[in-house]
Amino acid sequence: MRWPHKPVSELCSLAVDCVNKTAPTVDYETPFKMIRTTNIKSGFVYLNDVNYVTEETFEKWSRRSTPQFGDVILTREAPVGEAGRFTSNDPTVFLGQRLFHYRHHPLKLDWNFLAYVLQSHEVQGRLRGMGFGATVHHIKVGDAENLLIPCPPIGTQRRIGDILSYQLVTTDQFVGHLVNHATGAGYPAVRPNDFERADILKSHERLLLLFHDVVEKNFRLNTTLEQQNLQLAKARDLLLPRLMNGEIAV
Repeated sequence: MRWPHKPVSELCSLAVDCVNKTAPTVDYETPFKMIRTTNIKSGFVYLNDVNYVTEETFEKWSRRSTPQFGDVILTREAPVGEAGRFTSNDPTVFLGQRLFHYRHHPLKLDWNFLAYVLQSHEVQGRLRGMGFGATVHHIKVGDAENLLIPCPPIGTQRRIGDILSYQLVTTDQFVGHLVNHATGAGYPAVRPNDFERADILKSHERLLLLFHDVVEKNFRLNTTLEQQNLQLAKARDLLLPRLMNGEIAV
């Protein structure tokens, strides 16, 4: 099954760009926080390294929107295409420059699915193709609004989002278990039995079959493309020396 592609703004209740003007910051901590492109990484919005502003600046620069729990933020520049979920309930956060703000429509789009699909190879390739600029690549506001994403039924979106979110949580738990059990002052190491005692995710068989149905075609396509790339590389290595020394006329 091939899912239809739709502009992401049609699936959102809010799709708006930040105020594209530098907000004046202060060098002391206030309740009012400005996030930047550097706060968007690894699929989340991090609030541990923000700029602070006065209440007056916050009111002026947040007039278009302020992020809420469940929103997704996309970087339009420096770099293009980082996507992060906003998982805070802090109402005093606003967007700095070069950030685009999505708020999913709950009947049309799942927020976890949106965050993951924006990080997918397909959509990242589309974003890279939209990017332009002599020194720093960026995408236009209209491109962020009209970005096409795969749009399965909302129930499928939620299942995919739940599976990937749970996988991320359990992966972090597994890594945390290993870190906590590492021993050695100079070169921390984990013993084999610590791996054996670690809890792992065991999914229900029906869930595994559903996941298989969703991703199998992508793995098949990747295998086919890898094989084609190997053949093309062999042809290139065979032809290029002959083209360069004149054995083959162009």
